[in-house]
Amino acid sequence: MKPLFLIFITHILFLGHLNAQQTTINLVNQERNSSYRGLSVVDDTTVWVSGSNGTVGLSTDAGKNWQWVNPIGYEKTDFRDIEAFDENEALIISAGSPAIILSTHDGGRSWKEVFNDKRPEIFYDGFAFTSKGVGIAFGDALQGKMPLLKSTDFGRFCKDISPKMHFTITDGEAGFADSGTSIN
Repeated sequence: MKPLFLIFITHILFLGHLNAQQTTINLVNQERNSSYRGLSVVDDTTVWVSGSNGTVGLSTDAGKNWQWVNPIGYEKTDFRDIEAFDENEALIISAGSPAIILSTHDGGRSWKEVFNDKRPEIFYDGFAFTSKGVGIAFGDALQGKMPLLKSTDFGRFCKDISPKMHFTITDGEAGFADSGTSIN
């Protein structure tokens, strides 16, 4: 029985090796030695990234080349999430205080602040948008309430809907603040 089992395992390993594809990893030239947290893949060619040190990158050739389109004046900001709609329009949200949402409509050449919350304890974890432009941003609880923002126009205007929520969050509960992966 053991020889038959060994022959079976050997064949499986050999066949797996024959079908294996070579994987190539190309390193991206990092901007400002940053940690990248946000990722938004628009289509087969358009990719946006965001991260620490105010870093925002845009690739329009599936990641082969990158343009660093960092918002001026936000060099110390940690942009944890990014939502892009095409190669021109994107939103970024910061983690920590002040909580900031910036938008671009020209591929990152210019950025406009569309939301700012200066409360020292504020911390937004991420945001997500539907294809029709309805978006929700959420953060870690403050005094038993989850900070919630809503947009119905692709982030051009964000309204605080936290006061309308009729539930409380237990002390210590928080979201996962990486790349908006906890909201979709």
